[in-house]
Amino acid sequence: MAPRWAEHLRLLIRSSIASLISLAIELLLIQVFDVLHIEPVTSFVIVQILGTIMTFAGNKYWAFEASRTGRTMTEGSRAIIVFGGSFVFNTALSSFGSYVLHAPPVLAFLGSQAVVWLGWNYPMNRWWVFRHHHHEHHAGPSFQG
Repeated sequence: MAPRWAEHLRLLIRSSIASLISLAIELLLIQVFDVLHIEPVTSFVIVQILGTIMTFAGNKYWAFEASRTGRTMTEGSRAIIVFGGSFVFNTALSSFGSYVLHAPPVLAFLGSQAVVWLGWNYPMNRWWVFRHHHHEHHAGPSFQG
């Protein structure tokens, strides 16, 4: 059993990697879609779907070490609900930043990612999607600090 700080460090690393990959995809899509005259909201939607797949896999198999819980269907179902909220919040906030506040689309995207990760994604994944693993993993006294 890894110490709690190690779990947080793995989550931070996983989130950083997923965010960098999502940002690279977003930057590419914004450039391509600008040439094709496709609205930035389309890139926000595509990146949310790809980012959610990366996030679930990273959380399940590495950040929360939940690969052997036997609850993949339950966790996956809950993750879809979290994704739904994340999708709506990120797309709405990115669009608000881009269309209403006239921020560059990539800046609007980054801002929404930070707000939604802190206020929705992390809490919901940590304490709802993978909650059974957390309770079992940390049940009883810990002698490893």
